[in-house]
Amino acid sequence: MPSHAQDSAGLLKKADALLAEEKFADAVAAYDRALKTAPDEARAWNNRSVALQQLKKYEEALSSSRRATEIRPDYADAWFNTGNSLFALAKTEEALGAFARVLAIDPAYLRAWTNQGICLSSLGKYEKAIASYDEVLSRDPRNVNALYNRGIAYMNMSTLLESLASFEQVIAVAPRNAEAWRMKSMILRKLGRSEEADQAKNTAKELSPGFY
Repeated sequence: MPSHAQDSAGLLKKADALLAEEKFADAVAAYDRALKTAPDEARAWNNRSVALQQLKKYEEALSSSRRATEIRPDYADAWFNTGNSLFALAKTEEALGAFARVLAIDPAYLRAWTNQGICLSSLGKYEKAIASYDEVLSRDPRNVNALYNRGIAYMNMSTLLESLASFEQVIAVAPRNAEAWRMKSMILRKLGRSEEADQAKNTAKELSPGFY
């Protein structure tokens, strides 16, 4: 007969497979079964949180990732998912605290730097947000998410040339990014460069015809 530990490992493996297949409701049910046999399995609580986030069940996701951090206080991924759920629940200051915990554990956790920047930007703290994005870009200069969000922050500060430069960097890395072309068009129009703005808008339309 399989041991209790083997049974738990098998259930967890099945749940992980369902999560990878993006069968999120089934994954949650599978993690629930796994946790009945191994209630202190932090990874199961954390991955359950990921599945619940995809189902937009953020309160449940938050409870799940917090349980993971109670079991393993140094679990960076669980703190990251806690931050994501808190931000989705409009608890932005608390989300910042969670991302700070991630970065205290792992300063090279680039997604936490980016999401910290998004939180700061949503609070109107654009300079601090840009510093977070720059931290990502110092380690990964081609990080599209950080480049794009830095462009948004610069735009909100009305520093339009810096904003334009960020969106152009996105396009250099991901030339088929329609949203970056659209933002480039907006910035060019604000700068009075109408012909270039029209060209950028046309490119965005070609890349994403249903967008306009």
